[in-house]
Amino acid sequence: MGATGAPAASSSRTPQVPAPQSQSRQNGGESSSSASSSQPPPTVEYPRAVAQSLKPSIGAFIPHTDHIKKGLTYLTDAAVEYEEFFGEQGAKTAGSTDKPSSRKPAGRSKAALAAHASQQAFSQDSQIHQMEDAILTAVDIQYQMDAERAALESLAGLISMGGRLPGIDLQTSYQELLKTEVKHQQSLRKQAINQTGRGMDRPMLDFRTKVWDYHHMNEPMPVGNLDGAVGEDDDDNEMEIVMTGDSGQQSLKCPLTTKLLEDPVTSSSCKHSFSKDAIMGMIASQRQTSCPVHGCNRPITASMLQPNKALARKVAREKLIQEEMSQAQEDEYTTVE
Repeated sequence: MGATGAPAASSSRTPQVPAPQSQSRQNGGESSSSASSSQPPPTVEYPRAVAQSLKPSIGAFIPHTDHIKKGLTYLTDAAVEYEEFFGEQGAKTAGSTDKPSSRKPAGRSKAALAAHASQQAFSQDSQIHQMEDAILTAVDIQYQMDAERAALESLAGLISMGGRLPGIDLQTSYQELLKTEVKHQQSLRKQAINQTGRGMDRPMLDFRTKVWDYHHMNEPMPVGNLDGAVGEDDDDNEMEIVMTGDSGQQSLKCPLTTKLLEDPVTSSSCKHSFSKDAIMGMIASQRQTSCPVHGCNRPITASMLQPNKALARKVAREKLIQEEMSQAQEDEYTTVE
């Protein structure tokens, strides 16, 4: 079975915008061509209208992302129906057969061998394997599209603030920003995999759980030797996480106030989160603002900040836990007369 039908994103194209006029100036009658070749090229300033022209391209990613999410749901539903009609009750694996599969690992690396062992432990059915391949392809496309959208947002932010572009023109600047965003998305994906505690993407875990539970609800789902291979999410240690650079890890403390987040907002450019009043105050006090997290140089504007309700719930839960622990300590040392 192929991928979900969502179009693969192209990382080699940027919206067509008119080239700016040359910004080189003559100093004392000397042409800029006489400058040393070792000097960096002059900064090219694009009109803010260029940043506005990028918005339709940024918005165009939304329907494609929605198609991918619908495709993942469709694949899972189709697999459950397949299990309903062809799966064997009492079988050790999902699907229509328990016979050893001839499918070979995608490579000889530790990760490839672990993924193959996990897949074989879950099912020996080639149809199930094809559906899993389609899910992995869809997830790959989803992260690539997120990287491309974020690169365009960063490019638009730099242009609107009059910041220095990382390349000599829009095309090369976009490519440089895209390289950074791809690494960032890889980090986010690793974090998401860690949170499942099963060494796999969340859509894959949801897929396997629903398929397995149809005929094996009272039995633990096999995961081969992949269980916990990447790491497990530990809520108790969440407060110890320090948010730095592109680690992709999330803290419940604001990097600016170093206290628990208040009314948390998250940047669409770099995914770092802050207390709303603190970050808005910093943006208002500076003409050009970059993310204040150490190691992150992405631009940040008020329009990039989005309320993070999920993070707000985590903060509320953490506050409740701290209050309960404090109360428990008080009760422990209370003397009853």
